[in-house]
Amino acid sequence: MEAVDHRGLARPSCLRKAVALAWVLSGRGIAATVKIGVAKADGELRAHAWLEGRAEVTLEDLSPLAHGTWTTPEQRRQAASLVLTVALPTLATCLEELDRALEQHRALLAAKTDEDAVRASIALRKIATKIKALAKGVGHPRVVEVARRVEGLQADAIKRVAGAGVS
Repeated sequence: MEAVDHRGLARPSCLRKAVALAWVLSGRGIAATVKIGVAKADGELRAHAWLEGRAEVTLEDLSPLAHGTWTTPEQRRQAASLVLTVALPTLATCLEELDRALEQHRALLAAKTDEDAVRASIALRKIATKIKALAKGVGHPRVVEVARRVEGLQADAIKRVAGAGVS
């Protein structure tokens, strides 16, 4: 859609977006049907176009959806997050926990006292435990990858706390 927008077709309609996105999806082997609905609201006819297709969403679907439907980076991030939450809720939770783990690891690195470092290390351990539990029931490779990354952060935290001290 960005390519269409940059060629002078400012603010393409939902119908143009739906047709363009259906074309992009078909190129990726994803069948989608353009649907058009019309309703009367407040004395006016209103129309809208959208896509319908498979009953399930995969991570591979995110790229064309996020880049073909929404126009700002923030809208794309929100759309990707929403679709991920619906398609793979466990992975979405793991990625949120990874963000928390990275924050705690940064807090550990910036700790001025041993108490602050220990507090961050304990928080990392709790996050790692939660992610390990999530990863056990799911064989998705990204979930396993997130679990390994958080385990690495936790191992680094243990080394740092067990080392010479922070202060």
